[in-house]
Amino acid sequence: MAVLEILAIPDERLKQESQPVTVFDDELRAFIADLEETRQAGPAAVGIAAPQVNRHQRIVIVDCSTTRKPVPITGI
Repeated sequence: MAVLEILAIPDERLKQESQPVTVFDDELRAFIADLEETRQAGPAAVGIAAPQVNRHQRIVIVDCSTTRKPVPITGI
């Protein structure tokens, strides 16, 4: 696994349109592992998207494991 370079605004590459994922293979799994390692190594972030590391596919990782549990709404 590797920590990838994170692009920052105003980098024009962040404006490129991302394409849907159509192939789910070992290369994609390896990229997602690198993306998660990058998220964990970067500034405290809940999520990261593939375009932020210059891969223009519709891939996002969101970690909600440490968020508060929702409070149930009663009386409705």
